[in-house]
Amino acid sequence: MLLSCQRKEQIKKSFVTFEFESWNLVENYIVKYSGGDTIYLKHIFPGKENLLTVLSESEKEDLLESLKESDFYYSKDYWNSSVDDGQTYKFKIEHLNRKKDSILIHEGKGPKKLYELAEKFKKLIEGKKFENK
Repeated sequence: MLLSCQRKEQIKKSFVTFEFESWNLVENYIVKYSGGDTIYLKHIFPGKENLLTVLSESEKEDLLESLKESDFYYSKDYWNSSVDDGQTYKFKIEHLNRKKDSILIHEGKGPKKLYELAEKFKKLIEGKKFENK
């Protein structure tokens, strides 16, 4: 009997910490991720709350794949100086060499890929049950 095993290549973490922040007139929250199986959610408005949830292995791999550093140009703001109200996202990363970078995008300004990443984070936190820290 022949047995065949395929070993899936494990995706390696390319950062120390990654934060995604979303704010508008209705809500403000931050998601913090360090590459493990836990994500942290900090509600800032309305109400303050610190929560956490555990990711499945597939959710973790999908998130690590999405956060590959080379796909983003950090330390750039896509911001219109006449901004009033609307949706704003901030992405912050601490690289393995401890260098910190961030990207701020608002109301459709900036790369489509960043809005897709924001939607991925929003869907992830909407689909997970979070518990108090």
